[in-house]
Amino acid sequence: MRSPRAASLAAALVMSLSAGVVGVANAEPTASPEPRQSSPAVASPATLPISNTGAHLDRRCMKGTVICASKKQRKLWMVHNGRILITLDARFGRASEPTAEGVHTIYWKDKNHVSSVYGSPMPYSMFFYRGQAIHYSSDFSRRGWNGASHGCINIRNMSGLKWLWNRTPTGRKVIVFK
Repeated sequence: MRSPRAASLAAALVMSLSAGVVGVANAEPTASPEPRQSSPAVASPATLPISNTGAHLDRRCMKGTVICASKKQRKLWMVHNGRILITLDARFGRASEPTAEGVHTIYWKDKNHVSSVYGSPMPYSMFFYRGQAIHYSSDFSRRGWNGASHGCINIRNMSGLKWLWNRTPTGRKVIVFK
């Protein structure tokens, strides 16, 4: 007979995998990091390969619970002490409107945000630098890698982003690197 904890973990894993979530760890994060101010982009430290995932994470992603996004790998991860909890495809800003690299902080969340500049829906928005946010993009979902954002981090998997949004408090650290 399985323990209640094992049954709960198995149920969470099945739900996460059915939602298109990759790499769910065996434990939920229990503490939120202290809110931090955004820092200017600096040369990215060397990345570390994460075994069996193909991901190469910035060294700054290895401690605490953090959202990491790689422009080169076109991925966004939630990482807890070096363990990937979720992996999502990500699309970044075009050359004329680049996504800000560096260490940032989620300072505002809006589940049903609509851009005041472009008038486009931005579901599950998590703002991390000036007007840049992590959010769902129906354009990314529809057109794939063709196109780019105006600086935001576009996510095409709505259920995966909802999972991330529900587990991301304001104050969560965001690291954007090449």
